[in-house]
Amino acid sequence: MLHWPPHDAPPLGWKFAAARPLVLPDTCVLFSALPPELAAVFRARREGRRERRRPITRAGEAIVKPRHACPCCQFITLTETPGSHEICPVCFWEDDMIQREDPTFEGGANRESLTMAQANVRAFGASSLAVLAHVRPHLPEEEPDGAR
Repeated sequence: MLHWPPHDAPPLGWKFAAARPLVLPDTCVLFSALPPELAAVFRARREGRRERRRPITRAGEAIVKPRHACPCCQFITLTETPGSHEICPVCFWEDDMIQREDPTFEGGANRESLTMAQANVRAFGASSLAVLAHVRPHLPEEEPDGAR
C-alpha cells in the first residue's frame, strides 16, 4: 500500500511540475501506481458503487417512488414494498404479508380476511365497516392499468 505524501522520494517514473508534490487524502487511490491486477479490482469496486447510487433529482423536482397495487382494492396506492404494513388510503387495508400469502386468514394486521375485505370494498368501498370514516375516493392516477 502506498502512503501519500511519501516520506522519501517519489516512486520511480513520477515527475512533478510543481516545487512540492500534490497532497491527496489518504483514501485516494492512484491507479497508475498500482499493479494492473490490483488497479482492476479497485476500478470494479468504483463502478459497482456508481451503479448503486440513487437517481439524482434537480432542486424542486419531486422524488417519485414506485407504487404498488393494494391487495384489497387493487388501486395503485402503496409506496412501500408489499407486506410493509402500509395502510391504503382508499380502502384502509393494512398491507400484511401473511394475509397476502393466505387470503383466507383472519387476524394479524387486519380483523377480516383478505377475501372478506375485497368483498367489503366491492359492497361499500372500505375493507370493513369500522374503517368507513377513514377511506377516501381513489384518484384517476391510482386506477389499475387495465381499468384506464
